[in-house]
Amino acid sequence: MLKNLTLSLNWRVKIIVFSTMLLTVVSCSPSKKMISNGNYDDAILELVAAIKKKETSEKVEQLAEAYKMANTRDLEKIKNLKLSGQPDIWQEVHFYYQKLDWRRENLEDLPTHILAAIQFDRTNYAAPLEESREKAALYYYTLATKLIESDQDVNADKIYTYLNTVHHIYPGFREVEVLMKTYKKPEPLQVYYAIDNHYPGMLPPGINQWLQQLNLAEFDVPKYRFTSQKPSDEAFKIYAEIRILDVKIAPGQTGELSYTETVEIQDGIAYQLDQAGGFVLDSAGQKIEIPKIETLVCYATEYKQVKSMLILGEVELFDRASKASLGLKKISGEATFEHLYAKFKGDLDALSPESMALIGTKEKDFPTDSQLLRYAGMRLAEDASKKIADVLDNVDLK
Repeated sequence: MLKNLTLSLNWRVKIIVFSTMLLTVVSCSPSKKMISNGNYDDAILELVAAIKKKETSEKVEQLAEAYKMANTRDLEKIKNLKLSGQPDIWQEVHFYYQKLDWRRENLEDLPTHILAAIQFDRTNYAAPLEESREKAALYYYTLATKLIESDQDVNADKIYTYLNTVHHIYPGFREVEVLMKTYKKPEPLQVYYAIDNHYPGMLPPGINQWLQQLNLAEFDVPKYRFTSQKPSDEAFKIYAEIRILDVKIAPGQTGELSYTETVEIQDGIAYQLDQAGGFVLDSAGQKIEIPKIETLVCYATEYKQVKSMLILGEVELFDRASKASLGLKKISGEATFEHLYAKFKGDLDALSPESMALIGTKEKDFPTDSQLLRYAGMRLAEDASKKIADVLDNVDLK
């Protein structure tokens, strides 16, 4: 819970039995959180393992909830896709049938009484799985054959991509494997790059050398391979020059915010009094009871630690043969450290769930400039690889 440092926070008082709320927060299991977040299959895996180890009614109830919601969601997805009438739906339809079939296989060996409790669906999805698989393969096969019939060399990459998709969906489909040999995937283009530091300021010892050795090969993509080891002139077409232009450092700072949280809880009962101080009676002559309310108060101080670093630069691509510039792109890499901790004074039962989560947090050491620079440098290398690919995707490399 991050609050603006200039904001005065006033909680509206609510009458609650906070012990019940706290019990709910504490007892929330990981599987319950997965279900709340819509991660039904993760929850199912965890619950099945837990039930096999030690069965409880709570675990079975959670499994029933996750199983029902997962199946309902996937069946609804399939229904909506089919209603769309679009021809490109079948790979996604096949995916959802696979999920349904996966659940059936993973749950069907549970004891009979558990299967009954979760309303287990024994539907065999073999037929719709095969139908959707064949229709998905046929869709991409049709796209490939239409491009082949168009007899355009520029479509070779797309043809192979479509054929390869068919091969993964349905190995052995028609003459796809033969066609793939004809339109085999081209070798990736090798891009030679070098890094030049133009930043005029002082950097921590060793960082300048480290920046010049950033490894773009970690961000290779199928179409492009990056190397900082200069190959022979015949081995590469593209040269990329990466220039470090500026390094901005925001020193470590700690912001502070103080606020008060209150909550009203019932603490027993009292009796209604009249203006004279006597008890007010009901029609049966009994004293009228009213809830006795106690206000709990807790004073909190939140601290937010922040430190960041930003490296700015540019990458320019050149054609090796002509030395012509193919494009220039701005690049950047950022590293940010943020940590929130808090101190409390008063009754902790007055805290909201958000504040309660900060109990026990402590101040951390700020990362060094060198640590932030290394992370920011990695992000710069990643951005440079994406910008290089973006330029190359939009130029004619023949």
